[in-house]
Amino acid sequence: MGYLGGKYRIRHQLAEYINSLSPRVYLEAFCGYAWVGERVRCPQRHFSDLNENVVMMWQALLKGWKPPLAVSERCV
Repeated sequence: MGYLGGKYRIRHQLAEYINSLSPRVYLEAFCGYAWVGERVRCPQRHFSDLNENVVMMWQALLKGWKPPLAVSERCV
């Protein structure tokens, strides 16, 4: 899913540049779907986002939540 500010298309170039700096800590203020951060190699990575729904999704995934295989707009 694309949205304004998404870094999907340039994720490889951004991560390559960041990795060339050999960071010990990586902080990403607007992680979204973590397209860049998941490719950064360093001992400590920290992600945040202003979108509460994105933060809740990542927190649930870290706790073991498995998203449904199919999603529809139809309300049940």
